[in-house]
Amino acid sequence: MYALAEELDYPALKVTVFAKLATSFAMSHRRPPSDLKTLINAVFSPLGSPSRICKDDNGALHNIVVAAGIAHDLLEWTGPKGEALRKEFSDLVQGPEYARFWSTYNAVKEQNKDILQKSVARKEAAEKRARAAEQRKAGKDAAIGALAKGSPAKGSGVSKKARYSKVKAKLMKPDDDGDVEME
Repeated sequence: MYALAEELDYPALKVTVFAKLATSFAMSHRRPPSDLKTLINAVFSPLGSPSRICKDDNGALHNIVVAAGIAHDLLEWTGPKGEALRKEFSDLVQGPEYARFWSTYNAVKEQNKDILQKSVARKEAAEKRARAAEQRKAGKDAAIGALAKGSPAKGSGVSKKARYSKVKAKLMKPDDDGDVEME
């Protein structure tokens, strides 16, 4: 579509395709490394090569591809599985034909390292908050389960007075004339 927009000199179509590609690759970073390699080939290959899909005179698609690579690298490919994906990606895009991509990638990463570090820190903080929320939910579920079994857990929302009243009621029994006496 972008190539068609270039051929027709249709700026509105270029913008639309650019937006779609940006949301598909740069903002949604759950693509396999092979998809990124295909995108890199389509944009960074020399003009006239069969894998190159458009001219990209203004470099807009170059920016999307680099942003997608950085987003996947820093935000998606984390942990043990992420390391394997990162290695697969770097193995797929080796060789002199990818030198332009890597030079642009490294330059953009260096120019924006402070922003990228903040982004990684925000992701780590969000993961920490999610784990804490999970733990709170598990504790709440345990307290609800204990209440269902009849033994209120401390901190479960049942007041100390209410727990004392239940114990007191069990200990006290009415006698023959209706008076309540302690056992």
